[in-house]
Amino acid sequence: MFFIFIKVLRKIINVLPSAPSVSRVIVDFEKALWSAFKSVLLEAVIMGCVFHWTQVLWRKVSKNQSFLS
Repeated sequence: MFFIFIKVLRKIINVLPSAPSVSRVIVDFEKALWSAFKSVLLEAVIMGCVFHWTQVLWRKVSKNQSFLS
């Protein structure tokens, strides 16, 4: 997936009328997506989405029912 994400990001950048100035990117917790953004947008700070982080956390807690008791 990493190479597909890079290809898509580069394609998007190429169709823009000018080079983007991106300082921050907020994405879900897909490791390949983070790596692709880091490879293509070297100056951007990559941050995880709180909504998706909460979903992951809830799934982990829900699987461990003894944690909830």
